[in-house]
Amino acid sequence: MLAGLISTAAMSQPGAKSDDDIKRFYHIKQGNLRFHATRVHFRGITSDMVGKDTIRMYNDWEKEMTFSLKRVPDHVNAQVIPESLQPGQEGVVAIEYDAAAKGEYGPVFDNFVLVTNDTLVPEKRIILSPDIQEDFGAWTEEQLANAPKLVFENENFNFDTVAQRSKVKHSFVFTNDGKSELIIRKTKSSCGCTATNPEKTHLQPGESSQIDIVFNTAGRKGKQHKSVTVIANDPEKPKTILHINGVIAITNE
Repeated sequence: MLAGLISTAAMSQPGAKSDDDIKRFYHIKQGNLRFHATRVHFRGITSDMVGKDTIRMYNDWEKEMTFSLKRVPDHVNAQVIPESLQPGQEGVVAIEYDAAAKGEYGPVFDNFVLVTNDTLVPEKRIILSPDIQEDFGAWTEEQLANAPKLVFENENFNFDTVAQRSKVKHSFVFTNDGKSELIIRKTKSSCGCTATNPEKTHLQPGESSQIDIVFNTAGRKGKQHKSVTVIANDPEKPKTILHINGVIAITNE
């Protein structure tokens, strides 16, 4: 039950903490509601887990604050406890995140809205950003000995110096150097750099593929560092970070 996430301390009544303690702990203020945090990471969550966490909050208003939720994703279960807060009262948003139902790997992003009767900021966004890992803990010694192995020819690309408004292109070539099928679960690039899905996402032992990247330098200058995160079913290295570095020179054109 979501209610099982709530500690007695989280439900303390007015006067339990000094004003300074409240401001230090609930350091994020949106309208008349204070939060300890508005983002949940569900640290250590794996693809077969239901992650559980809470967002703690404090009513900094002279009126009762009421709550409801909207745009909650199907793989998320959330509940506000209690359903309303008196002035100076603390409460929580209890959250369960079903990683299996989400069906993705690596860094993911979700959010939902906490709706209140707060006249200053009625709607407050709660962000969910877990890094979902594949669980290799149940693999047998035989499975590990015959696991896939993701090997890139090079994990770093330096494009030296290029002119502004040019497009930098590169292909990161990789091979399955293991003994069973390699699956590329996900590729995710940092801002300003696009990465295509590999030509092949399921590779038999010895097979190769590549990830093509394009970096548009328009509006950028000076030293640059971009990255592409690759998630695979390699138990020794489930996450690989590919790095793109260089310098963008300003032209007079």
